[in-house]
Amino acid sequence: MSLNLDRIRKSLGFKFALWYSAIFILSSLSLFVLLYFFLSLSLRNKENELIQYELKECVTQYEKGGLDALIEEVELEKHASGKNPFLVRLEGPQHNTLFVNLPDQWINFDLNQLKKKAAAKKKQWEQLTTQGHDDILEVVSHSFADGSLLQVGKSLSDSNEVLAHFRVIFASILIPMIIIGFIGGMFLAVHTLRPIRRLIEITRSIIETNKMGVRIPATRRRDELEELGILFNTMLEKIEILISGMKMALDNVAHDLRTPMTRLRGTAEMALHGEQNVDALRETLLDCLEESERVLVMLNTIMDISEAETGTMKLNWEKFDIVPLVNEMAELYAYVAEEKKISIRTLTLSRASENPHLGPKEFPI
Repeated sequence: MSLNLDRIRKSLGFKFALWYSAIFILSSLSLFVLLYFFLSLSLRNKENELIQYELKECVTQYEKGGLDALIEEVELEKHASGKNPFLVRLEGPQHNTLFVNLPDQWINFDLNQLKKKAAAKKKQWEQLTTQGHDDILEVVSHSFADGSLLQVGKSLSDSNEVLAHFRVIFASILIPMIIIGFIGGMFLAVHTLRPIRRLIEITRSIIETNKMGVRIPATRRRDELEELGILFNTMLEKIEILISGMKMALDNVAHDLRTPMTRLRGTAEMALHGEQNVDALRETLLDCLEESERVLVMLNTIMDISEAETGTMKLNWEKFDIVPLVNEMAELYAYVAEEKKISIRTLTLSRASENPHLGPKEFPI
């Protein structure tokens, strides 16, 4: 069992599935982070717009009717919305608090952290946090010409709840997403690596059965794996041609060397059993050496022909006078032809043209 698991872990399909799952999960996480960032930015901008709008209303009322108009505006906002979502604080020129509207749910905020920002004719933002940093209060300030300071703020708890809900949703789909990514990776690995698996099966079949006629079936994928299958089939064809050429070469060697080797052995046996002088024995040895040289030449020639037929030998094409070669071959096979009562004659081209009707056992040149 452990060997199978170890084999699965080391398989290319399992690694491919892991890589696909990792890429899929990282892509999903990147997308989540991107969406989370844009959602957080959108909610933050929305909160800032609401705070700025409330600040604008409060500034307008204060400039029109002073503190009473500001308090009336805050009370109307309470009754209209049924809740009090904004902090409104007015600070006098002497840095004394003239008015504070703080919702009950924000009593954990320390308003002493709000300090006057000397920012004439411009707005400044700051944040207040609770002791446990569980909530954040976003505050914007506006300075008046008389030196007073108006501060309007709003808690980011609503935005944080939306973001927290978004995180919970993503966490709830993370595990199914991992499972889907791994299953998808396995499916793609099985589908993509199927030609390689077929290549492995065919190679194993060739090794086990020694049958070179097996080929990878052609498909319409037209990709790198299809090209690999075509090259593998071409390689098998070349190997089969080489093996066939080797068998043919061995058959030719066995057939063509039988006669000269028999003649060589016969000459040696006659010398051993006969009562000959030294000169006759020397002549016999010379005949044996000549026959052995012919055997070597024939063997090398057969091997060269086999290599040329199988394509392993690089041939340089050039003009060659074939008449001496044919004469040599006729002389080489003269003894065999004589035993089988075959007449071998070599004719020149001029004589062959004069005598076109030759016998079946005559070979004109």
